[in-house]
Amino acid sequence: MNEAVSRQGAGAPRWSFSALDALVSLLALALLAGVAIPSHQGATTAAREQEVRAVAASLDGAAHFAHSLWQAQGAPQEIEVRRGRVAMVNGYPSAQGVALLLEESELLGFAASAGTLRHRDARQGDRCAVRYRSSARVGEPPSIALALDGC
Repeated sequence: MNEAVSRQGAGAPRWSFSALDALVSLLALALLAGVAIPSHQGATTAAREQEVRAVAASLDGAAHFAHSLWQAQGAPQEIEVRRGRVAMVNGYPSAQGVALLLEESELLGFAASAGTLRHRDARQGDRCAVRYRSSARVGEPPSIALALDGC
């Protein structure tokens, strides 16, 4: 019986990992991780930047809509929108109330305070944000600035 086992064992391939096989496998995984992680971070940053740009475009459209509403209503001090009353400055929404013009779904992921809509997931708070400044003069639209270097 020992003779049969030794004959069978001598010709059969042996499958096992050596230390070198394990080291090569770990090195390959490390290289893949080194490429995949920065790529993922770049995609995440680009996605945040796009979210900020989208909110800025929505804010611009909402401010111009509010201006049209203000004109149609005879230039009141405030206009009524679905989410509340918005004070008007020189015919455009005030910085304090401008976030009321946007839907809650547009503000998901953003923290709003006095004209600044900051992305909540940003690396550097106010450096990934939309800044709204009220109109300086009648007939002059508000300024909307983007900060993207902290996304």
